[in-house]
Amino acid sequence: MDKVVEVYERAVQGVTYSVDIWVLYCSFAIETYGDPETIRRLFERGLAYVGTDYLSFPLWDKYIEYEYMHQEWSRLAAIYTRILENPNQQLDRYFNSFKELAASRPLSELRTVEEAAAPASDMVSEADGQVNEVVVHSDAAEQTPKPISAGSTDAEELEKYVAIREELYKKAKEFNSKILGFETAIRRPYFHARPLNVAELENWHNYLDFIESEGDLNKVVKLYERCLIACASYPEYWIRYVLCMEASGSMDLADNALARATQVFVKRQPEIHLFAARFKEQNGDIPGARAAYQLVHNEISPGFLEAIIKHANMERRLGKLEDAFSLYEQAIAIEKGKEHSQTLPMMYAQYSRFSYLVGGSACDA
Repeated sequence: MDKVVEVYERAVQGVTYSVDIWVLYCSFAIETYGDPETIRRLFERGLAYVGTDYLSFPLWDKYIEYEYMHQEWSRLAAIYTRILENPNQQLDRYFNSFKELAASRPLSELRTVEEAAAPASDMVSEADGQVNEVVVHSDAAEQTPKPISAGSTDAEELEKYVAIREELYKKAKEFNSKILGFETAIRRPYFHARPLNVAELENWHNYLDFIESEGDLNKVVKLYERCLIACASYPEYWIRYVLCMEASGSMDLADNALARATQVFVKRQPEIHLFAARFKEQNGDIPGARAAYQLVHNEISPGFLEAIIKHANMERRLGKLEDAFSLYEQAIAIEKGKEHSQTLPMMYAQYSRFSYLVGGSACDA
């Protein structure tokens, strides 16, 4: 069993924002572990990453199924409350299921301890859109909740309880209407080696533009992570993600995304390493920048003219003119050794231009 867990752990480390992986892991946990709290912790761990994903319903469904099986009604109601806070492809179904639950169980079984103990004024403020995420304690089902207000009937309290969730649902539906066009245009939310069509690639850019304009960094990060499941093999999205995180001041996230791109997902594409070199230079990591260029020169694409030009220009900016000239001279010597080099004429032209820009003399060029 330990080996199976290790495989799942590697999987969720590799594709943390994959709903499918978390569903499989949680299903395994339900079949394997006897301790409900261990299982719930795993669900919560997965939902922390993918719970607001528009297509996260398979994981929510599995969680609902688990709590329903254990007849943990307050936990189940709390799960529905959390779901109704965000757009979801199955939002209408969840709201209808919540109403069915509310109609079938006494309110005393649905409220968490915190909700039952809260003053009525707090509950009303929640209805105005100030509901925080519900935290369910392990002893929630064991404690007997106290009535919210002695003057209200059970029917009135139930009506208030449902009304609060309905407000959440309405707000989620409102935001859902803004993103529905983007979501329906995503034909392939999973990774596949076959290229995506132009329309779908443009849709991801447009969707990212919209979410970035909303100004919620958490939503931005999660949409990028969703995008980079389907678009994992496209350097442009990794580059965009890194720059976005840098602009937001989230350098740890920027560095993490760049590392994944250069070491795993698009590691054989020169474009990402040239970007990495420039990014590292701009952030003061000169050894890292040089290492990125050398990786292109020696392994990824030897003789790649763009890499030589950019590397030489960096050395020039750093005042290392001898190193800059040496890059051109070594590359030219290698190309001369080839029988029919198509790159050699362009390399001479670039070297001549570089010499002129540095020396300012046509004779030097």
